[in-house]
Amino acid sequence: MAILTNSRSAAHRADGEWHRNTQSGRINDVVKLTLRERETAQEAVRRFRKLVERSGIKKEMRVREFYEKPSETKRRARLRAQRRSRRERMLTSR
Repeated sequence: MAILTNSRSAAHRADGEWHRNTQSGRINDVVKLTLRERETAQEAVRRFRKLVERSGIKKEMRVREFYEKPSETKRRARLRAQRRSRRERMLTSR
C-alpha cells in the first residue's frame, strides 16, 4: 500500500520519498509512503504525518492559505532578517 500527497521541498529518506523533476528542477510534489512488513495502520499514519511535516507541506499550506501582497512578503523577510541579525549580534557580544 502506498500513500501519496503533495509536497514542495525535496529530500529522500529510506522510509519515504520525495521526487524531483530533473529537467525543470521543480519538485513533482509527491510524498510516497510504502507500508513496512508487520507495520500497523497507526504506525504508518504516524510515519506519514512525520513525512508530511518534514516535507514542508503544512508550512506551505499555512503560507498560501491567504494571498499576501509581494510588498508584505518582502516586509516579513526584511523583519525576519533584522531579528536574525539582532540575535547574532547579541550572541557575539557576550
